[in-house]
Amino acid sequence: RVYDPAVATSASNPSSSDINPGSSSGLANELSLIGDIIYFSAFDGPDNGTTTHGVETWVMDTTQAISGSNPSLEIDFTTSPAGSFPGNFVSHGGFVYFTATTSAEGYEIRRYNPSEAVSGSNPSTIEVIAGSSSPNISSLYVQGDSLYFNVEDTAGNGHELWSYDTTQPISGSNPSELFDLEVAGDSSPEVLGGFSTSIVFEATTSTYGREIWIYDSSQAISIGTNPRVIDAIAGADSSQIDNYVLSF
Repeated sequence: RVYDPAVATSASNPSSSDINPGSSSGLANELSLIGDIIYFSAFDGPDNGTTTHGVETWVMDTTQAISGSNPSLEIDFTTSPAGSFPGNFVSHGGFVYFTATTSAEGYEIRRYNPSEAVSGSNPSTIEVIAGSSSPNISSLYVQGDSLYFNVEDTAGNGHELWSYDTTQPISGSNPSELFDLEVAGDSSPEVLGGFSTSIVFEATTSTYGREIWIYDSSQAISIGTNPRVIDAIAGADSSQIDNYVLSF
């Protein structure tokens, strides 16, 4: 739906684009505005799963009127009727980064250049875990030239914060785990925002519970100092972070 707040609500405001014609749902989700383009996941086939597209990446040009070609399917990443289930759309340096799944590579980070045609190499894959194993990636966030995300690896480190340097080629150390906050399990980090060379995230440890942490990428890593914790409730009790506002 598209709603124009400058125009009175009516039968045509909000307007609608029927991606999956009829009463079946288009399952539009994961909406992200990048420039003038909205990227999102959607399903354009019948509920019985016989569609040739499945849940894939769609785009809508906000500078153009809704029509039969706007929104439109942008990337049909897999021939599977289920689709690639894209999400977590963010942008940096002219590229769109997102997560999607394929039978060959599992659930991985993808890098898409919208100025070039979709091909076998566009989008490309930033493979966190080699092979078809899915590393449960979530919470993509860009700060400076780094892409931060939460991932559970196969080395037994649990859900921890990883980073990918967008200025460097993909290698065995890029992307990589940034630090292991909770050695005994998962810290389940979620980036809340960033400023200057720092990111602000929430994470859980057995020592502090679930609290807010700050990491400065310009400084050496030293757990407790960088990243450092804002322990709102002393000890292992969590501060129940909610309704936060970041202002810098």
